[in-house]
Amino acid sequence: MRLTLVATVCAAALTAGCSFSTPGVALDGGTDDADDNPPSLCGNGVIDPMEQCDDGNQVNGDGCQVDCTLTCVVSVQCDDGDPCNGAETCNASHTCDPGTPSADNTTCGASQICRGGACGDIQCGDMLVSAPEECDDGNVTDGDGCQHDCTFTCVTGDAARNCTPADSCMGQGTCQTETHTCAPGTPIADGLACPTDATKYCKTGVCTAPVCNNGTKEPGEICDDGNTDNTDGCRTNCTYTCAVAANDCPAAPECQVQSCTAQHTCLAIADASKDGMACGSVGSPNKCSSGACLPPGSVCGNGIKEAGEDCDLGSANNLAGSGCEPNCKFSCTLQPNSCPDANPCNGVETCGAATVNMMAVQKCSAGTALADGTTCGTGNICLNKLCKPSMCGDGFVDAAKNEECDPPAAGTCTPGCLKIVCGNNRRDPGEQCDDGNKTNLDGCDGTCKFEQDHRINFLTVVYATDTFCPANQLAAAVTGGTAQGQFNSTLATHIKDGTASVMMRFSNLVDLSGTANPAFPMGILNGTPATGGGYDGTNDLDWWYTVDPMSIDASRVPTTTMSASFAGKTLTAGPSNISLTLSLGGAPATLRMVGTRVSVVTNTVNAPKTSSGATPGHLAAEHLDSTLMSFATLGSQQMANNTGKLCGNITALSLSKVAIPAALVGSGLFNCSQKFKATNTLLDALVNGCTVFTPQITPTQPDANKDDPTVPPAGAGPPYTLTVTGNSVTGCKDKSNTAVTLADCLADAVYSSYFKFTSDRVIIK
Repeated sequence: MRLTLVATVCAAALTAGCSFSTPGVALDGGTDDADDNPPSLCGNGVIDPMEQCDDGNQVNGDGCQVDCTLTCVVSVQCDDGDPCNGAETCNASHTCDPGTPSADNTTCGASQICRGGACGDIQCGDMLVSAPEECDDGNVTDGDGCQHDCTFTCVTGDAARNCTPADSCMGQGTCQTETHTCAPGTPIADGLACPTDATKYCKTGVCTAPVCNNGTKEPGEICDDGNTDNTDGCRTNCTYTCAVAANDCPAAPECQVQSCTAQHTCLAIADASKDGMACGSVGSPNKCSSGACLPPGSVCGNGIKEAGEDCDLGSANNLAGSGCEPNCKFSCTLQPNSCPDANPCNGVETCGAATVNMMAVQKCSAGTALADGTTCGTGNICLNKLCKPSMCGDGFVDAAKNEECDPPAAGTCTPGCLKIVCGNNRRDPGEQCDDGNKTNLDGCDGTCKFEQDHRINFLTVVYATDTFCPANQLAAAVTGGTAQGQFNSTLATHIKDGTASVMMRFSNLVDLSGTANPAFPMGILNGTPATGGGYDGTNDLDWWYTVDPMSIDASRVPTTTMSASFAGKTLTAGPSNISLTLSLGGAPATLRMVGTRVSVVTNTVNAPKTSSGATPGHLAAEHLDSTLMSFATLGSQQMANNTGKLCGNITALSLSKVAIPAALVGSGLFNCSQKFKATNTLLDALVNGCTVFTPQITPTQPDANKDDPTVPPAGAGPPYTLTVTGNSVTGCKDKSNTAVTLADCLADAVYSSYFKFTSDRVIIK
């Protein structure tokens, strides 16, 4: 075998440079010569010729690289190119010491600043005030002193930002210099003219245009009775029926003169100036007497019916509608019926005979009023016996004008008199969307709120611990650089192709910016991506995902949830027991993780994408509020301090159901010396370990002081010791070294673990 073939196989197995010689094979590809270098093997723990070092492992950065060169000799070799994490230096052990990070907001490039020890672009919403920003409070709420575009809400002396209200009737506001917030002005008194439009008036702080004939007297109107009767004191142009009788009233009967009543109606009264004047037909002997045209000797108003009179009730004649008018004529005529007025809504009045003070008279009787809502003219309906224009706010639900409710009321009836009902395919006040149903997980939830869903688009096993994730038994097991790389490269592959999709549903969010929100349920789901060109699971903003039906109940609500909250643009969740479909070295598998905790920062917000009918984006049928914005991503790979943390305890039972990675199976030179078969599990590999030249997986038992609190302990409980037959886990002992049932042991035993992640917004369907 030639050396080049051996080197190729070695590199494939160990993922790094690996040089060694085989006796009888010359380094130059020929026969073994005396001048060839002696045999050497990088990674055997012995510094051979041509090697600068050899620490016997496959870990970079520990002073000796995997190619047996020193990690560093001079400090320039440690420089990672990021000015924000300080100047790294090479120490005597040939390892790199970190530098002192620059303070947040330090300039590190054009339009870039230091944030969390990493250089990144200036971002409005990152809570760091960086030029040209005036402020940055990390939310998208306007009016709180800092606008969504990181400019002050108001600035004293700035005419463009001087707290001028949207409605001039609200009164001029005042900018609070220190907080840059607007103190509201004093609303202008109702009835006064709008400062910006003298044709309108102020009403409860709103500049309002008067509407004649709506039944409410408004500035600029003399009257408004809301009907079409021009004889009842108020005309349809909102002026009095009778202001100047000579101009406003029809001609009065002879012997009378028109006058205006206190109700501004026309009333014919006796014209004393005409008493004694001839009246009636030409040549008639009749003369005017107290407003009546009477024959000689007759006197209207003396209580005696005389020639020329229909009736005479004496002083009672002066009572309008009594049956006998002041001119001693009946109050109405039978043929034609003179009683009906111009208002159809109060019924048809009729003239009929009556007896008053033992004298026959004729007077009008009221008709039967029409029901409210009865049409009484084009666009008019009867309301309280009056004919009024039908309009939203009149208290009557007019189906003919497509009204669904009336009057408008907050939370139940819109200003357009439509019912506020989720699922009517119309976005009403208080709704963020309305897709015509009350189905969850379709972009718009069952309460017509925007569904803020995320999917993990970057996930890596962490081979360390910190204060948030202080236990990591899985990392204690996977020690070899090759094995570590295989675990994370497999995770990355399945995240990118969508075969592993861990998703989060944020329910009942009040603050979609992810800045501050009290406790809410965060659902954990699995699913598959919708087909579409250019899919990339690492960059899938607003992509569609079909939810795994096993992740939800009949109401399409996640069956697994974590208690979560936002504070200071940081999401924290747990501890909770969840199931994650991940890939650890092989095909995706479901892992039960107990005591799971999450911590991750919120990034900038943006408007969700819109779709023309296919993924990605929200469909027009959802009627999503066009002004809505929400946090698009969680965590950042570019800012190490901002990468999300996920840690919890994976049960041994779920690890026993994960197939052993194919790379560990076999009995060849580059397989585990433990000679695993395809029937083995990942748990077998953890308990037995795996050695390929050097240990890749160190034999590791479950955590000593942790278990699944939801199941009964096996025997006396942890720490558990798993025993093997051959290379398969076949038994278990409890802390008293007593054999216990394997199934019970695996259900309770756990391996603590630590992952880092980022996520972006998606649409779960």
